[in-house]
Amino acid sequence: DRVQAAACDALQALVLDVPEAQAKVAADSGVAALMDSLRADIGNLRVQRAGWSMLERLLEDSPGDRAVFLALGGPALSRDAAAEHLANVVVQRCCSRVICGLAGDGNDSVDLLLSVGCLPTLLTALRAHIQEPKVQANGCEALSRLVWGRAGAQADA
Repeated sequence: DRVQAAACDALQALVLDVPEAQAKVAADSGVAALMDSLRADIGNLRVQRAGWSMLERLLEDSPGDRAVFLALGGPALSRDAAAEHLANVVVQRCCSRVICGLAGDGNDSVDLLLSVGCLPTLLTALRAHIQEPKVQANGCEALSRLVWGRAGAQADA
């Protein structure tokens, strides 16, 4: 537990401070390894805070990494982490930002996010952190993308 948490903290510091390291971590299946760590220590708040902070940054500008995240069950993992650590602002902010980014990737992503229960996850985070501007901004944008993404797809059909 402690070793994994320390490794997540060290990797997070590296990814945050060195942009080239972010690309290297992503290229070396860092997303998959990070997801494995998050799954293995779902109850460890320190691992979850560090891991989701890294994932938020890794997935932000990388469609390839988002595809890996989707394929490996990332939306369900974000739902589970958010449920496990409802009181933690960092986990809620990062999970809602990840969901928001995925919701902007198109209808297949929106369908997957909805099917695993990300909509109630977002609503719960918004209710639990009403005074937290970043949770509110991320959650509201994600909700908009989920709702309007599906409405737009239905209108086009």
